[in-house]
Amino acid sequence: MGLRDDLLKEPVSKLAISPGVRFPPTAPVRAAVEALREKREGCVIVVNDHGRPEGKFTEHQLAGLIATRPGFLDEPISRHMRTAWAQIRIDEPIASLIHKLQDYRLRYVIVVDEEGKAQGVIGQRALMHFISEYFPHHVKTSRMSAKVSMDAREGA
Repeated sequence: MGLRDDLLKEPVSKLAISPGVRFPPTAPVRAAVEALREKREGCVIVVNDHGRPEGKFTEHQLAGLIATRPGFLDEPISRHMRTAWAQIRIDEPIASLIHKLQDYRLRYVIVVDEEGKAQGVIGQRALMHFISEYFPHHVKTSRMSAKVSMDAREGA
């Protein structure tokens, strides 16, 4: 099987699904922001009492709030969450994930089980890791340092 076939046949469950950060709608934005920073995530899933997603709150939304709304940190996250979001069932093919990321210009999609309960978050990073496994000698997947090194002389 090739990459194309695997993308069409393999389920999303084959990817590295992040358990994500979950909060109820009444949680303050401050708690969500602290959890995002601590867990190094980019998205909070806002879930109801039954574990079903009601919305999401992203780092992109946080940046917008910082610029426009001082004092928002103690407000309930439900005031600032997106109520329209993309989700994908854990048994859908990876190709469906690619379409959702592209069509809606997203970085994250909420993964749900057959009952609609949130299982986690999946995004571009998990997809890139999956694809890079097909090209191990062509794709560098380790974290790159932002530090520029001038230890060795370059050139002739």
